[in-house]
Amino acid sequence: MTVTFYNTSNRRKDVAKQLENEVSYTAKFKDEVNIANPTLIIAGHSTLNKNYVYIPTLNRYYFIKGQTILTGNRVQIDCERDVLTSFADSIYNSRQLITRNENIGLNEITDTNYPIAPNTQTRVIQFDDTPFFKNFDELTPCFVLTLAGK
Repeated sequence: MTVTFYNTSNRRKDVAKQLENEVSYTAKFKDEVNIANPTLIIAGHSTLNKNYVYIPTLNRYYFIKGQTILTGNRVQIDCERDVLTSFADSIYNSRQLITRNENIGLNEITDTNYPIAPNTQTRVIQFDDTPFFKNFDELTPCFVLTLAGK
């Protein structure tokens, strides 16, 4: 089977990857095929300077986890699935109800589990060192904090 190798500098969390330096080789699966983590054998190469591969037989994209140099001028390529890019079309064409926001400071999605409500405003008001009152021991100054809203 023919597989296509690439280089990518995208993060693993990116759905669409920028794929560069495309090159195709004939490869075989090693032993039984694990669709999540297949292992390829390529003859005629001792190393491969790529970090990403598309296997058309499985219709999926994979990260290259590692390479092992074998006898007979062969290289073993250990792969790990990239579910996001493999199913990018389905992801982009789907509709979701988003209820959580992992990005601190982006308040377009209201996340009720986030400790600060969206669109809040924090203001720090400077004042002199004179405390409003002193506590019972007259040594530790105390200040008043006022919160408005929900």
